[in-house]
Amino acid sequence: PQPNSNGLGTGDGDAMKNGLDVVPVAESAGALAPTLRLCHPSFIRNPPVSGTDVFHFRRYHRLCRSAARDVAHNAWWIDGYLVPFLACLETRPTGRTVHAEELLFAALNGAHICPHCRSARFDELRAFAERFGEEIDKAVAKVSLIWRVRKIWR
Repeated sequence: PQPNSNGLGTGDGDAMKNGLDVVPVAESAGALAPTLRLCHPSFIRNPPVSGTDVFHFRRYHRLCRSAARDVAHNAWWIDGYLVPFLACLETRPTGRTVHAEELLFAALNGAHICPHCRSARFDELRAFAERFGEEIDKAVAKVSLIWRVRKIWR
């Protein structure tokens, strides 16, 4: 049976709970409880991660992004190469981010505009990306977690 469109149930004694129609079903409570938990995740009693932990993880990620961005911004002399990397460092503040082949090719294509940089080779740019990635990892490693993460697996 389904509730009436007027939201008052089927008229067969159906009840309302939290503004939702309660429709009687034949399944046992043991089979129904896990299904309802999947349908209504807002009723999780013991979430695996607290709101405080989420707040601190997001803060830590923001500080890591800032540290990675500072490494890129301090290299003003090579801004033309680094601009494509900045957006990627916002989402993935790790040294591996600057090793992406498509970003290296974009930087190499940008170098063809300059007559002095035109002779740059891909392996030289890759060596630069390796060193640049190491500097980003060093900067991010200095960011500390300042709260104790509670055990999430019980």
